[in-house]
Amino acid sequence: MSIEKYQDLLQEGSRLRSISIAPGSPFQVGPLDAPGLALDVRVDPALLLAADCRRFGATTVPIPVALPASECLALIDPARWEEFSDIGITEVKKTEDRGANGWTGSIREVVIIRWNGKDYRYVNVLKIDFRVGPTSCVVNFELEKALEGGLAFEIGYLRLDPSPFGMLLTSHKELQYQGDSEWCKVPLLKLEFILGTWLNAAAFQYAFRMVKAARQPLVPDVFDKSLQSLQAMRRLAELSLS
Repeated sequence: MSIEKYQDLLQEGSRLRSISIAPGSPFQVGPLDAPGLALDVRVDPALLLAADCRRFGATTVPIPVALPASECLALIDPARWEEFSDIGITEVKKTEDRGANGWTGSIREVVIIRWNGKDYRYVNVLKIDFRVGPTSCVVNFELEKALEGGLAFEIGYLRLDPSPFGMLLTSHKELQYQGDSEWCKVPLLKLEFILGTWLNAAAFQYAFRMVKAARQPLVPDVFDKSLQSLQAMRRLAELSLS
């Protein structure tokens, strides 16, 4: 039963990508079941300010992934991101292929976000530095060129590190939009909340799909440890949204 409960918790966390923000009310976060849509945000126009396009960022809680390093390191390859997230990957270019140790190059990503009922498409070319070690790996990414959507700056990472219950998945992202973007009118603390909510849900989704795709899941006692840790991480993520 632990394995099923563990997967259910991951899947539940992955759906928390519908956000509503209104004056005098707590932020509302609910499930989003719309294939291909990364995020659904509704912000009351009364909360919008004059455009202030400052940089903002967020980091996920560490999410336990009950898989051995040999499985995780292959699954986190940026060339496979489309399989494990709602980010579309339309082009992968490897300028240096380091074999089992990773690669450098670029990817073209496509993200669709719904803002106050209207869908917006973001297309960006990201520089990639994918580094694989014996028991851990990290994907560092940085905006090379914004093709559609108005992003001015992006930098971040997706990483896996060893833990007593398999691996820990964490992600960090910093963004900045161009001056004509609606995102520049959202107060900074609310922007960070929106990004943090999305980033945590995306990491839960990635972990869920990795476990479903695994060829060699870990033994039940490791799932038990991972389940206990995941429950604690879920509570931490929920507290950060309150």
